[in-house]
Amino acid sequence: MHLKQKMPLVFAVASPSPSRPFWLLPNLLSLDAPIVAIVWQRLFAYCLQVTVPLPISLVLGFTVWLIYSADRVLDARRGQCSTARHHFHYLHAAALTRIWPAVLICTAMLALSTLPLRVFVCGAILLALVAIYFVLIHFGLTHGKLAWNLRKEPAVAIIFAAGVTLAPFALALHLRMAVVCAAALFMALCWINCQGIETWNKPGTNLSLQCAAVTAAALALAFFEPALATAIFLSAVALSVLDRVRTKFSAEAVRVLADAALLSPLVFAAITQRM
Repeated sequence: MHLKQKMPLVFAVASPSPSRPFWLLPNLLSLDAPIVAIVWQRLFAYCLQVTVPLPISLVLGFTVWLIYSADRVLDARRGQCSTARHHFHYLHAAALTRIWPAVLICTAMLALSTLPLRVFVCGAILLALVAIYFVLIHFGLTHGKLAWNLRKEPAVAIIFAAGVTLAPFALALHLRMAVVCAAALFMALCWINCQGIETWNKPGTNLSLQCAAVTAAALALAFFEPALATAIFLSAVALSVLDRVRTKFSAEAVRVLADAALLSPLVFAAITQRM
């Protein structure tokens, strides 16, 4: 049976509906990851005392949106349509592919006009790694569902964390070890987030131990880098709580809450009115 025949047309593009509530829209439209990326980029830049102009953050946001949107369309075409966001991208793949060129041109123009050379070069290297990721994950070079699950979550976490920290690290005059450790903990948070989103609907999944380890590391880091340590601590605690109470929410709500748990830098920004 053709894939499209197996799935009812539940998600329309227009206004929120009972089957597609308002709070699900950022997830459906792949806006959650760009927002998370930008707020963490701004926090790392603040802690490194680096000025990251808004256009550089926009380049990051547009790039993350393009990657996540394309990733979900390709997932959907491979039959991975068990989630609302993949279902949405399956239904509206044609519209999205018409939008991508405009966003890509806008991103390229911003990058060429605003990125310092070292940031541009590092970004080009990272995009090459993203291309390798797409080849490995989506074009037949992995075999079987187990291989897909084992490779995708850590790969996404590494690439995402590298993209977020790329500009602040490239522009910083000096890299403090505490900030490098915080970047590693942020990568661990990204992995927990990805792993939870993919596996929390499966029996026996428990990520509390990993959350506890990141929480303890954040507490140890707090003396040296309080802003980053606080944000990491809050996100790790939020993911740990979600891990324990996830059965009380729908699968889609859990995915949205998992991404919301990574918005802890907004708490710091609200308190200090910085970033």
